[in-house]
Amino acid sequence: MKSNPTPLDLNGTGYCASFNFRRTARAVTRLYDMALKESGIRSTQFAILVGIAIPAFLGARKRAQDTASKSNLRNALATAQTIYTDAQAYEAVGAIGTAKTMLDDLTQEEPSLKFVANTAVSGTAKEISVLTKDSGSAGSLDELLIASLSGSGKCFFLRHVNSSGVAGMSGDYIAQTSGGTCSADAGAALPTSGVTNAWSSL
Repeated sequence: MKSNPTPLDLNGTGYCASFNFRRTARAVTRLYDMALKESGIRSTQFAILVGIAIPAFLGARKRAQDTASKSNLRNALATAQTIYTDAQAYEAVGAIGTAKTMLDDLTQEEPSLKFVANTAVSGTAKEISVLTKDSGSAGSLDELLIASLSGSGKCFFLRHVNSSGVAGMSGDYIAQTSGGTCSADAGAALPTSGVTNAWSSL
């Protein structure tokens, strides 16, 4: 004959951490279910939705940061083009406070951005590293290269060559890198032709 099973003794559960943890978790779940009742979803469903939404939000945020960085570069280029128009050449990079230099004139013309020399790194999207050089076809400073660090961690470069007819150079080109130095000099070191060409036309 089978003996009756021994009744479950719960007298000591008040001292059991695992039991108390589960009981607290259930109480918290019920609390969230009550709060979410009006929306028609349960806390477990809400957790799934959050798991879907957060990566999408982070992705959208990074795209917005990249767009802001590229927009700052275009604004800097537009300002630089007004300087180029005066003498049909860019000025030497120079320094802020030194008249007739790119850094000084860009700073005066576009105070919403911070401009630094080609050797200096961009630390934020609004900090623009600037390089002017001869593209090799004009005998003057006809090429501008600028860099901006996006909040996403990517570095964006914009290159503009005013002289026409220079294959693969004339016009506007953009490039980007992830990691490494974000300066105009770093952009100038990127390959401009062949299978390793880092630039794409705008």
